[in-house]
Amino acid sequence: MRWVLLLVVVGLAGCEPFVAIETYFCGPNRGCPPDQSCDDRTWICTDEGLTESFLCPEGSDAAEPDDTRDQALDFGDTFCGDVIVSERPGCLPDADDVDIYSFNHPVLCERNNTMEVTVSYPAAFVPADLRVVDSAGNDVGEPVDCTNANANNGRYSVCIDFELGVDRYFVEVSPLIGTDDCSGDCQFQQYILDIRLPP
Repeated sequence: MRWVLLLVVVGLAGCEPFVAIETYFCGPNRGCPPDQSCDDRTWICTDEGLTESFLCPEGSDAAEPDDTRDQALDFGDTFCGDVIVSERPGCLPDADDVDIYSFNHPVLCERNNTMEVTVSYPAAFVPADLRVVDSAGNDVGEPVDCTNANANNGRYSVCIDFELGVDRYFVEVSPLIGTDDCSGDCQFQQYILDIRLPP
């Protein structure tokens, strides 16, 4: 099944199922039940005549320009047990965009120095790529799929967990071009960023 149940599927008598509009989140490549289309504003399957074009959510591009490490949105110093950012909205309106964030870790923690970085994004559009590098530009970890299969929210998640040193770090979010991008027609994405250092 390439679309995700949102509310309920209504069945009619006989063998032909009826799938009510706005009951499914769009699946990869804007996947929807037959005779429905993906609304790019809500990533919910609806009537073909009711869909709207993709638009960045309000405030999600407020940090622009943030396409280089010199322009990165700086979250400042981090300390043990910090939630650096929680559910921060971001937006990638085209294939060439990248959003870069930075933070500085000045002192090692006594108990835990494992930083958790998570990006969650709608399954309907091009997947979001996540990268974290240190001040020398070295990757500190590989992104892994950390989607909550029970969430039923039409989103995928990708995570990088890594051991902190005393250093400045950069978090980079960009479209993962060449994957599920609707044959080039949905090379855009909105996402939620979470960065935290558990106690």
